[in-house]
Amino acid sequence: STKISFSLKQNSDVKLKIYNTEGKEVAELLNDKRDGGNYEVVFDAAKYSLSSGSYFYTINISNMNENFTQTKKMFLIK
Repeated sequence: STKISFSLKQNSDVKLKIYNTEGKEVAELLNDKRDGGNYEVVFDAAKYSLSSGSYFYTINISNMNENFTQTKKMFLIK
């Protein structure tokens, strides 16, 4: 498992998803409204029966003032 951290300046809609290298969504960790503040989401790969390899996570944050999307690569080693 690993922790994915993020901060919000204000109340926002947050989506956090995991994708394999083919672009297929393999997990949705968060799809919710959150107040401004600091957050950590735990990704436990065992819950999704994922094999070792490369994955990407994308966080999308949207509110009245901004839309922000970031994608990062991660490696799963069993």
